Amino acid sequence: MGRIIVTVIGVDIEPGSSPRSTRAPRYSVVVLKDGAVYREMKNVPFHGVIRLILEYHADILAVDNLSEIVKSPREIAALSKLIPSWCRVVEVAGTDQGLVEVARKFNINTTHPTPLQAAYICALAALHGIGREVKLHVDRAYIVVSKGRTPIQGGSSSERFKRSIRACVLRVVKEIKESLEKSGLDYDLLVKRSRGGLERGLFVVYAPVDRVREVVSPLRNRNVKVTVKPAPSSTQVSEELTSRLVILGVDPGTTIGIAVLDFTGKPLLVTSSKVPDRESVIREVLKLGRPVLIAVDSSKPPDFARKLASRLGAVLYTPDYDLPVEEKQKILAEYSMLYGIKVPDSHARDALAGAVKAYKSLKALIEEVESKTRGLRSVVREKLIVEVLRGKSLVEALDEYFMRELARSFKLEQKPPLPGKKSTSSTSTGESSELERLRSRVAELESTVRKLEEELKARDKLIEELQVELKITRRRDVSEECERRIQSLLLEIESLKKILVEKESSINLLVQRITSLEEAISGLIRGGLVGALKASSLKETTCTGLPVYLDDAKYLSENVLNCIKQKKSVLVVPPNTQIDWRAVRVPVIEASPVVEFKDYVLLPSSVFSDVKSQWKVIEEFEAEERRSRIIKIVEEYQKSRRSQNKIT
Repeated sequence: MGRIIVTVIGVDIEPGSSPRSTRAPRYSVVVLKDGAVYREMKNVPFHGVIRLILEYHADILAVDNLSEIVKSPREIAALSKLIPSWCRVVEVAGTDQGLVEVARKFNINTTHPTPLQAAYICALAALHGIGREVKLHVDRAYIVVSKGRTPIQGGSSSERFKRSIRACVLRVVKEIKESLEKSGLDYDLLVKRSRGGLERGLFVVYAPVDRVREVVSPLRNRNVKVTVKPAPSSTQVSEELTSRLVILGVDPGTTIGIAVLDFTGKPLLVTSSKVPDRESVIREVLKLGRPVLIAVDSSKPPDFARKLASRLGAVLYTPDYDLPVEEKQKILAEYSMLYGIKVPDSHARDALAGAVKAYKSLKALIEEVESKTRGLRSVVREKLIVEVLRGKSLVEALDEYFMRELARSFKLEQKPPLPGKKSTSSTSTGESSELERLRSRVAELESTVRKLEEELKARDKLIEELQVELKITRRRDVSEECERRIQSLLLEIESLKKILVEKESSINLLVQRITSLEEAISGLIRGGLVGALKASSLKETTCTGLPVYLDDAKYLSENVLNCIKQKKSVLVVPPNTQIDWRAVRVPVIEASPVVEFKDYVLLPSSVFSDVKSQWKVIEEFEAEERRSRIIKIVEEYQKSRRSQNKIT
């Protein structure tokens, strides 16, 4: 295989031009082939630069600053549609270093380079790996499955048409899901359900759009539309530049709850998102800090949380039990009062509860680390906590920290090399990295050829499948209607089964009630049971000679006691009811009803055996009271007479 030539196009904006101006900006352009200047141009519009990229099949487009070709970061998505996927965009200077400093690395001494010189410096720097690559084509794709048409037929046919289309959407979603799983692509799925099937399905596939299109091809027919498109690009956040460590709580679902806490428990973000895109979640969170602990509110973590923790290299925290709603509301109330946060919905609340639960479980460890590292200024305590979470003891984590600090101090004390001698290791490293990059480029091109060959075979296979599908379209419509009808009947059967179970339970209760009533009636006839009137149902007009059953203490009144005394009846109370017969002056019996009716109860006749003896005791007690009162009155009278005699 021959040597690969790398083509780099460097551009720099002309004086007086600006992407924010109403006039189209103009650029100076330098084309490098294999490190040598191949072509130089001035006053080139940006569409001309795009044409040059296609004409020379440029590997790299190098710019001084990205703001020279786009107005704002929002236009990066539009830029990704213009620049082909094989061409990398490299920002040479940016905000980290000036172009003059970059030029000195190549022994180019200039304080005010012309646009053509600046374009050359940009191209040369990008060729040698200097600069930051701007990620235009994100490694995510959206697969949208929606209805191919909106039924407008009225009358009884309208619902049938809608169900048929929804069933088709459901079938296509199932087929795409099987294809993605068979190809091993990672994805998340969001669906909108409806009667008879699905209204819409959205797959977020974590792979380049070209790879996704090899597995799922766009489709449009009279019932279903399948669209495969790249996920919207956005400003990338470098994970390496994020120094703050945070705790991330998530609540996956059709709406994802997100909560970010720092290691003091302070909430940095509490929100929710309706797009199940892990990369979007990561991008938002990385603006605040690097998550080292992923927390959920359930004891069994969902797949979304597992994948998120694996993607970030974080520890996954799960509570010992599924957090109940009461505990989540308590946490929400506590944090709302302390920090004045507003939680948009229940998903954000659940994410916050999981994050707070994780923080509280770490509080003892955080305090221990604080106490043992007090006085050490340079130590990042959160990193020590993470090391402990990953299985190390605190002593081991501290030992490794001290060893790293000692090694760093030792390196700082080494003498720097003499300025006159060149470092051969850096030269060899640069050549090695360049060789490695070229080998990677060869492998990439060979992979592209294989992909194109596979895609050609897939196209041929697709044509054959479409021809077969064209023949069986009529039969497919019938099978779809049958499948929908079967699903509807299965749901109806499940519903009827539940109703049947409820009816059987009611029948069993009624049978038990009838059996107990039959036994009660038999006992009443044989004399083994006696009827009693409930105190709650007793009125002046219903005062009978039946025993009175006190079904509630609040119904014990003078009316009830007078009725019992008048008819020489008895008061029956539930067991362990503390009522003294001396206070009410009627017989009191403790017993439990055998059967209860609306106004009456049936009681065992054996409990009434000593009612007469109780009345006799009560009468004797009252007679003794009367005798005592009379004697007391006589004694008081005699005492008063003696007092009067003494006075006279």
